[in-house]
Amino acid sequence: MEKENIPLIRVENLKKYYPVKGGIITHTTGYVKAVDGVSFSVMRGQTLGLVGESGCGKSTIGRQLVGLETPTEGKIYYDGVDLAALQKDRKQMREVRTRLQMIFQDPYSSLNPRKHIYEILAQPMLYHQIARRDTVEKEILRLLDMVGLPRTVLGRYPHEFSGGQRQRIGIAKALSLNPEFIVCDEPVSALDVSIQAQILNLLKELQKELGLTLLFVGHGLGAVNYVSDQIAVMYLGKIVEYGDAKDIFHHPVHPYTQALLEAVPIPDPTEKGRERSLLQGEIGSSTCPPEGCRFHPRCPHATAQCRQEIPEMQEVNGTVGKALEADAESRRAQGRNAGSVKAWEADTESVKPWEADTESMKTREADTGSGKAWEADTGSGRMRAAEIGDRMTGDQEQAENPGVHMTACPVVLNGQAEARKLWGNIF
Repeated sequence: MEKENIPLIRVENLKKYYPVKGGIITHTTGYVKAVDGVSFSVMRGQTLGLVGESGCGKSTIGRQLVGLETPTEGKIYYDGVDLAALQKDRKQMREVRTRLQMIFQDPYSSLNPRKHIYEILAQPMLYHQIARRDTVEKEILRLLDMVGLPRTVLGRYPHEFSGGQRQRIGIAKALSLNPEFIVCDEPVSALDVSIQAQILNLLKELQKELGLTLLFVGHGLGAVNYVSDQIAVMYLGKIVEYGDAKDIFHHPVHPYTQALLEAVPIPDPTEKGRERSLLQGEIGSSTCPPEGCRFHPRCPHATAQCRQEIPEMQEVNGTVGKALEADAESRRAQGRNAGSVKAWEADTESVKPWEADTESMKTREADTGSGKAWEADTGSGRMRAAEIGDRMTGDQEQAENPGVHMTACPVVLNGQAEARKLWGNIF
C-alpha cells in the first residue's frame, strides 16, 4: 500500500475520562466524559476542522494527539503506528513527538515570559538536535522570515509584542522542530478580524509550502470552512456529523450543525427580520450526559428513539441525499428561495466596497510607503470574498464532487420525509 493512501492520523474510539473526587474520605464519585468514543482520520497534507460549543472536548482531542494527555481508552495511529505501543521505546517516542506539534489558543500563556524570542526558538532545536549552536541563529532567522516577523525582534520578550505577533511566534515555535502534523487549538479566537485573516492565510501558505497536515479547532464556522478540507462537528464529547467541508457548510444534515450555521450573523440589512431556529436550553453535563442521543434535550425533532438509543454514525447518501437535492431544486424552480438569492446578491455587492477600499489602501500605500494596514484589510477581504464565492458555488461543486458525509441523527436517516422536514427552512 502506498504511503499516500495511509492516513497520517487515525483515531479509533478515543475516550478521555477525568475522575471527580469527593466525600469525607476522598474517593472517585464519578467521571467527566470529556471525549467519549470519537473516531476519525486525517489524510496527509489535508486539514480537518473540529467545531462545537465550549466544553465539548475539541481541545482535549488535540492534546491527546500530541501526547499532552493520555487516552483513557482507544487508539491513536500516526502514519500507521500505534502511539501507545511506542511509549516503551523512549528514544523512538521522542523522535515522533517532534513531528506532532501544537499551536495554543493563548500565545501569551504558552510563551515563557522570562525568555526572549531567541531562547524560546533556539532551545527546542538544540535539545532535539535539529540545529547546532553554530547554525541555530540561521534557522531562527529562517523561521522569522517564514512567519512574517522582522529579524530585529530576537532580543524582545513576549510582552513586547501584539497578539497577532505573539501568535506568529507560537507558529514559528511549532515549526521549529520540522513537524508533519500540527494541532491548531483556536489560533485566531483572541484576534480581531483583520489579524485573523492574516493568520489563516499564513497557515494555508505554510501548509502548501511545507506539506503540513493540520487539525484546526475553532468556533467560527467561516474560518474553519476557509482552511479545512473536512469538518467534524462535536457535541458533548461525541462527533455528530462528519464530512467534506463544503458538504457540511452548504448541506448540513444534523439539527445541531444546522443550528450552528443559523447562529452565524449575516451582514445584510434585508436579513434583519429572518426567523432563526435557535437552540433552547443549555449544553448538557459531561459528568452525567443524557441517555440516548446526547443532543435530544435540545433537539426540536427528537423522537422516542432518540431518547432511548445511542445513534451510530452512518453515511448520508442515496435516498436522503437525493431528497435534499431534489427538494432544493424544486424550491428554486418555484422561486421560494428568492430571499436566499437576494442574500447572495447582497453579499456579492458587499465585495465591491471591499474592492474600492483595496484601491484606496493601495493609494495610501503609495503615498505613505507603509503597506501593513492595506495587507490586513485585503487579507480580511480575501477571506470574506472566498467565503462568499464558496457559498455561491457550493451547490454546483457538491453535485460535481460528492464526498463522504456521515451523521449520527436517526431522524434524518429514517427517510425522505424527515429530510424534507428538517430542510424546509433552509431553501
